[in-house]
Amino acid sequence: MITVRDQVDVEAELANHLRIATWRAVIGGSMGGMRSLEWTVGYPERVARSVVLAVGAASTSDEIAHSALQVRVIKSDPAFHGGDYYDTGEAPIAASLSRGAWDRSPIAR
Repeated sequence: MITVRDQVDVEAELANHLRIATWRAVIGGSMGGMRSLEWTVGYPERVARSVVLAVGAASTSDEIAHSALQVRVIKSDPAFHGGDYYDTGEAPIAASLSRGAWDRSPIAR
């Protein structure tokens, strides 16, 4: 499993490679907000300013369950081909359907 911390660590390595010592600002909402928060906590010396929007410091059990359901729907799409669908001529539709199915469920209300 790749975490937000893993993503930020890779971004920090890329910044090192590009010789970027400090960001003037890291800004993000939702998942980008998680990354902005992780940059601020994990690399405070490299972040001059941070704007974190629409994010909590940790995922709730409801959010984790919601994501797990979406992943199951996406992986069950025959056009997904294990994520290697670019050269198949098929476009998986499960990603958009998984959100719609959840939003219409009685649980989401």
